[in-house]
Amino acid sequence: MVRNSCWSFIARRGEAEEVFDEERDSPGVVPLQLVPEPEAQLLRTDQAKRIQEEVAALRPEFREAFVLREVEGMSYKEIADVTGAPIGTVMSRLSRARRELQARLGGEARKAGGS
Repeated sequence: MVRNSCWSFIARRGEAEEVFDEERDSPGVVPLQLVPEPEAQLLRTDQAKRIQEEVAALRPEFREAFVLREVEGMSYKEIADVTGAPIGTVMSRLSRARRELQARLGGEARKAGGS
């Protein structure tokens, strides 16, 4: 759940490759389906902010493991190499970080992740 929320947030702020379409991409032309509804956009923004705040509130070693895995996409071994911690410790820190985030975010993580 938290993973989906984070990936959704990252996907929204990332840049997608698109092919230029003269009619669609001309100045002043914005397809209606690309214009988010104000309430939905506000809700997504609030959820993303809350997730960022809760990740920032994790203990440093939990936050480090979580960000390296879920945001940077590193493997357990890569995280272990970077942090100098055994793989088992990395796995434990990730598990505890996810559990804490799920407890703190409650239903918000499920809504933001779509599950």
